[in-house]
Amino acid sequence: SIVDIEAIKRQSVKYQQQQEALAALDTCVERKDLASVLTVLLDESVRTDDRKRAVSLLNALNDVTCVEPLRSHTFRDPHLEQEVNLAIGKLLANHFLKECPYCAELIKSRATVCKHCQRELSA
Repeated sequence: SIVDIEAIKRQSVKYQQQQEALAALDTCVERKDLASVLTVLLDESVRTDDRKRAVSLLNALNDVTCVEPLRSHTFRDPHLEQEVNLAIGKLLANHFLKECPYCAELIKSRATVCKHCQRELSA
């Protein structure tokens, strides 16, 4: 059998990053470390319990830059996807924002016309 040393090295690096991100979850809110939370959430190989823990930290971090990577990711677990969507909804509400239903850009909650695609929005 042939062993791909480069693949093993890549897997080892990925595992190390995963472990570092999991360890960082305990202090990520104090350090405003969104990267660790996203690393855990976007890695399908991380245990579901750890990913749910990361979802619970999204609102405490209060950073809307997480919206695009999370919306662009395809979650295999529909329950986790639902939790992420609820967390994003709360996060956007905290910032008085919403997503345009036509172009998916973030806009003010009270906007009647999207500033990105110029489409009229229903009230």
